[in-house]
Amino acid sequence: MINNHKKDFKETFDELSQKYARFSVWEAFIAMFACSLANRVRHPYFNDREELYKKYKDKFSQQEVDKISHLAAITILALTENPNQDFLGELYMGLGLGNKKSGQFFTPYNVCQLMAEVTIPEGDLLESEIKEKGYITINDPCCGGGALLIAGANTAKERLKNSKYDVNKSVVLFAQDIDFLCALMCYVQLSVLEMPAIVKVGDSLSSPMSEGEFSENYWVTIEYWKLFGRKS
Repeated sequence: MINNHKKDFKETFDELSQKYARFSVWEAFIAMFACSLANRVRHPYFNDREELYKKYKDKFSQQEVDKISHLAAITILALTENPNQDFLGELYMGLGLGNKKSGQFFTPYNVCQLMAEVTIPEGDLLESEIKEKGYITINDPCCGGGALLIAGANTAKERLKNSKYDVNKSVVLFAQDIDFLCALMCYVQLSVLEMPAIVKVGDSLSSPMSEGEFSENYWVTIEYWKLFGRKS
């Protein structure tokens, strides 16, 4: 079934790419999807996200917008059926959209899984940290599509499944990427997977995420707002 989702996605993507450059189609799809997810709640940059959505939407006919919406629906179905994958990241690289000149190669998801299993401590250690802080955090300062965060969160949840803690509220994710589209791909996937997370667009060396900072470069999932409140 998962392969069928990728097949369906590529077929619809190819239809749109007959008229538009492939990268432009991907950019519009990701940006519009991210804005739609972000604006399910009111927040300080609600209007900015609305304008960004409209900027991309106005480039397409209604029929083409419907096809872009179909790409989003396929993504939701794929991640719902199998949350243990980097659906968008694999498509992005498989469609030849990665920027090889800047060394943009996404880590395969099975490698991310191995890294998570080696790095994430066993249940007792996780539970002690949650008891102290209320949750554990996982940070990726060069997140790409979010594969390492997804693998890390899923591994932590698996190790906490028999604990007294709500696994959906006990793992909070922080991500950053200098590439606008990669950061939004990560945001989309973490949002669809209903994970509490903040994703920042920007250089993690010259402008890392910092506590208390909030700007138009920050994309916050609804699950994060639910846990920690909404800035207005």
